[in-house]
Amino acid sequence: MWRAPLVEIFNSYQGEGIYLGQPMTFVRLAGCNLSCDYCDTGYARDARRYLWISGPELLRELRKHPIHQIVSFTGGEPLLYPDFLVGVFTALKRLKKKIYLETNGTQPESFRKVKRHLDIVAMDLKLPSATGQSFFKTAEEFLRLALPKKIFVKIVLTPQTEFSEIKKSVQIIRRVSRQIPLCFTPATSGNKFFDDWSKLNRLVNYAGRFLADVRLIPQVHKLIGCQ
Repeated sequence: MWRAPLVEIFNSYQGEGIYLGQPMTFVRLAGCNLSCDYCDTGYARDARRYLWISGPELLRELRKHPIHQIVSFTGGEPLLYPDFLVGVFTALKRLKKKIYLETNGTQPESFRKVKRHLDIVAMDLKLPSATGQSFFKTAEEFLRLALPKKIFVKIVLTPQTEFSEIKKSVQIIRRVSRQIPLCFTPATSGNKFFDDWSKLNRLVNYAGRFLADVRLIPQVHKLIGCQ
């Protein structure tokens, strides 16, 4: 039986991206294939720290909570456990729940396995300035796979973000579909977010020349004190 390391289950409001403010049940799994400079869930990076549970065990834990209509799977990187997710997603679909996947978009083969179960995909496009690696080619492959679903791209902006990285990201999204929403998220530290408005405005205005839906949305859950 497939297992995955569970960090936590909680109910809250979506604090990022284009579904901002929607009540969701969040399932956070541990383990990640990346180590981003701005990561705000570093405690979930090491899967060895957590109890590995089966799909039926996770469902029993979920039933201890009032389950919202949308269940968000986040991490870490949930797509490290595609076979586990297939079983859980199948059961949640029987309960008429919508499934929201948060992912870094670097696991297209795993995504193929779970794609048919998903309702919403939030892809966090990782920039070289944050990871030390380039995932642009993989990101484009992932977007093409995900396009029939409701998908949006999130890019975290930091003082280290280069204009050339945003230019490349916008080109990739546009090649797949200019209708894919792009959400810029200023990096947050404590209750302060990156607020170089000259830089932020330049990046948003540039992306808006090529894409149909570009937004600048901070991590609102942090600013208002939600989990």
